[in-house]
Amino acid sequence: MLITLNNSQLEATIETFGAELTHLKKLDTGLEYMWNGDPTFWTGRSPILFPTIGKLKNDKYNHQGKTYTMANHGFARKQEFQCISQTSSKAIFRLTESKSTLAQYPFNFILDIIYTIFGDNLQIQYVITNTSKTVMPFQIGAHPAFNCPLGDSKQLSDWYIEFDENETLSRIAVLGTLIDLDNTFPIMDNTNILELKSELFYDYAIVFTSIKSKKVTLKSDITSESIAISFSNLPDLTIWQPKNAPFLCIEPWYGHGDIVGFTGDLMDKEPMIHLDINKTHTSSITITFN
Repeated sequence: MLITLNNSQLEATIETFGAELTHLKKLDTGLEYMWNGDPTFWTGRSPILFPTIGKLKNDKYNHQGKTYTMANHGFARKQEFQCISQTSSKAIFRLTESKSTLAQYPFNFILDIIYTIFGDNLQIQYVITNTSKTVMPFQIGAHPAFNCPLGDSKQLSDWYIEFDENETLSRIAVLGTLIDLDNTFPIMDNTNILELKSELFYDYAIVFTSIKSKKVTLKSDITSESIAISFSNLPDLTIWQPKNAPFLCIEPWYGHGDIVGFTGDLMDKEPMIHLDINKTHTSSITITFN
């Protein structure tokens, strides 16, 4: 089922399957910011990544002597959420444990995704409550895909990402589908600008961990259009584009895929949030359009 939110400036559409943002446009220009899910490149648009991010080795993990199977980026993106509250500019989508989720992840939880439009902003909050009888390990992440190039620009190289802090960052290599922390490549040296080009993504995504910035902005000198993403409690950042696709994913995360060589229990996987019984963890992104 589709849920539409709007105000005088923006209109957003969310699909209850996956609580996924599928459309986001500016009303004065009619410009659509979200990727359309064309399977030529990628069927996703803005999936919710929970309770793991990225790839598990062989799609499996161990916990308390048992082996569980879970697909790339966890199961939330493939589950039907309930819309438990809706106004013209705000909606709350809820997922709780089920027979399907417990077969993949042996924890009880409440996952609320809260979409709120205000002015020219869309805020997405990720609120996780541990209703299990034990500490619950998890990761949470956003995966929005924005149409790019936009406006009068013609190619990705017309664009750059501006960080709100100067950063010295190395991208982490991905070996097959696993994170290789022993293989990194300097890409930013005390600068707040990351120049973009499609070739950056031919081998794998750009994965950054523990960045200082709390906001990044997708900008171009050719057009006045820009997309800023602010994030809270999401310290890692991935930037991804399928080869020569007409969109760019800017993905604030808490966590990443399995590290090469990791064979331990899910509780030992890093980085993870370890949420105490009956406690709640909140993170968010806010997308602003100019």
